[in-house]
Amino acid sequence: MAVCFTPGQVGASGRIVQEYSAYVETVVQEHYCLKTGGCFRFTRPSNGGTEFFDEPTDTTRCRFLGEFLKAHHPGLDVDFVVQACEARKKAVDPDDEDNEPFPVPDIIAQRPTRKEVYEIKPRNAAGRRDAKDKIDRFLAMTDFLRQTGPMTRYDRGTLYRPDETFVLYDAPITIFGQVKVVLHIVGEGQGVILHEICVESLLTSPEAKLAIKIVLGILFLVLLRRGLRTVPGGVPAPTFAWSSPLEQAVGRNRPNEPQDVRYVQVMLNESRRLDGVSAIGVDGLVGPETIGAIEDFQTAATGIVDGAVDVGGPAIVALEQSHADALVAAMSLSDVDGFDLSALRGYPPIDEELPGEVSAIAQEYIDTVHARA
Repeated sequence: MAVCFTPGQVGASGRIVQEYSAYVETVVQEHYCLKTGGCFRFTRPSNGGTEFFDEPTDTTRCRFLGEFLKAHHPGLDVDFVVQACEARKKAVDPDDEDNEPFPVPDIIAQRPTRKEVYEIKPRNAAGRRDAKDKIDRFLAMTDFLRQTGPMTRYDRGTLYRPDETFVLYDAPITIFGQVKVVLHIVGEGQGVILHEICVESLLTSPEAKLAIKIVLGILFLVLLRRGLRTVPGGVPAPTFAWSSPLEQAVGRNRPNEPQDVRYVQVMLNESRRLDGVSAIGVDGLVGPETIGAIEDFQTAATGIVDGAVDVGGPAIVALEQSHADALVAAMSLSDVDGFDLSALRGYPPIDEELPGEVSAIAQEYIDTVHARA
């Protein structure tokens, strides 16, 4: 049974939502082209492309739209179109996850047999309302422009009606077990395309929300590692970072507080699973099995073998880092690898605040691992 949410519903920050939305819109664009027989993407300077995608360019969105319309309706005055577009912008709605102030549809098709518009929004009441409103405002703008010169009428999109899922993550998350997270895209007709993230596992609603937040952070890091997103010049590419929740040392001749022991045992088992080694007991007790597992890990990862995991020491740093690396490595974009996601390279560089927001997700996760161990 799937439990589905939008990123805003799981408490993701506005900046994380923007990154996710850019990814989703690119996936939808590529899927749209796949399902409608291919696309001729409009670019600047005008190449006569028949598909307009609302994406970053070297000009404003309204001017990009104006140049597209003029390319197919030569009698239009681009400056007039831009002014008409911007005059109909609305105040930014804080409840609108995309925060898009201009009535510029995400997809416009300008084919001889069809002239359609589509808008992509989160699958909730606000997203559905905003998608319809944006399409209505665009159609009203173009109807007005038709009165000033030769221009064909655009219709609400009907050809593209997706109901597709794309696997984002299908691997264990320590505190939940095996977790499958998918991106679900559904067309509701009249040009409205909605999206949500679904967890296909037996998790409670709060657990599913945390799992989605974790996957959103992982998605951001994977896009960076694949070179699909960039950071400002001189700023290192971020990774998961957190302050270890380990409170007291664990292992040979250490305090061995049961909660900390269980936490270390859980982390050791995750490392052992990745290495194909059998798990140790998670019982909060330090005996020969736990000390042996610590020493095995130290031999492979740190070179300092004393059978102890100290607060801030090399063993806990290596354990937690290998855990973070495993989470990122398990991210699956296999179902969309056939699509051209290179458009994400055109988006503005990541700002300096986003790595901190990703680390906040990681901190919530690792604190939960410790608390639930």
